[in-house]
Amino acid sequence: MVSKDIIQTGNLFAFIFIGPTASGKSGLAHTLVDQFAAEGKKCEIVNLDAFQIYKELSAGTAKPSAEERQNYIYHCIDLIHINENLDANTFAKKVTETCKEIIDRGHIPFCVGGSGLYLRAFLHGLDNFPARNDEFREKLRILAETNGWPWCHEWLNQVDPIRAQELHPNDKTRIERALEIYILTGIPMSTLRSKTGVLNDQETLFPCYVIHLEPEDDKLKERIKTRVPILFNHGWIEEVKVLYEKYGDELAKFHAIQAIGYKEVLNFIKECKIHPDTLNKQEYINTLQERIATLTWQYAKRQGTWNAKEKRDFVVTSINKSVINKLKKEMEHKIKDFIST
Repeated sequence: MVSKDIIQTGNLFAFIFIGPTASGKSGLAHTLVDQFAAEGKKCEIVNLDAFQIYKELSAGTAKPSAEERQNYIYHCIDLIHINENLDANTFAKKVTETCKEIIDRGHIPFCVGGSGLYLRAFLHGLDNFPARNDEFREKLRILAETNGWPWCHEWLNQVDPIRAQELHPNDKTRIERALEIYILTGIPMSTLRSKTGVLNDQETLFPCYVIHLEPEDDKLKERIKTRVPILFNHGWIEEVKVLYEKYGDELAKFHAIQAIGYKEVLNFIKECKIHPDTLNKQEYINTLQERIATLTWQYAKRQGTWNAKEKRDFVVTSINKSVINKLKKEMEHKIKDFIST
């Protein structure tokens, strides 16, 4: 029985499903969980998405539905509130501990998500940078509001030209982090970091099998275009409206609101307070959805660039019965390898 073998080895291993947003990662994982379950092999899903960890964010993050969470065992979802933060290293430790617990039960961990930094921290570890400093970030954001992020980018160029050349002048999150590291340590981020090689060339911290979902651009664009209205139908506007009523203008400062589309929905709600009739006009909502679909597509392309650097064991360009059968056979072989190591 494979479950007993897994318990006896005590080895950490995992199957990793990565790919751009709307590529079908969760659906594929669910299908394989069902197929393995039919053979008496239990699998549990571990979230690797950076924004599904927030308890109050559901509709816009495409968090698993109540029905899905009833049918499949999910972990590392709803870990913190939106006014809290969880760095990638801490999250990676939580995911690692969760996978070990799954294996201790004799089950198989499926890690599913599209957040590259969280994946990298989990599989390879991150450089030992200082923790975030909220006091510095608040001061920097005031400077950015006054002078603009390109001004902050020029500041970064003066203290860490290597890192500055890697970033767009409006890449707020990464400019902020690079300046924060320099101010806290007095050393450029580009000097401190060590894990700068191609991820394909880096050893993973434990045995794993990485499955890449890479749909064709046209198909992914269509999936995103179809998906955004569904997220609205699940109550995205209402979700953000409740949060805005609770936190007011402070909401825009939370890291959680960096999730794709949330700032746009928040700005829409603010505008509707000035022009109450706007919320009831579908043409404005259609424009909002189109804007978010465009931002999602741009994000998906960035995810693809990041994922291309990662370990690649199996690539799925189209999900069909033949591909699923082939993938399952490969996974069965890997399970035997994992438990015999």
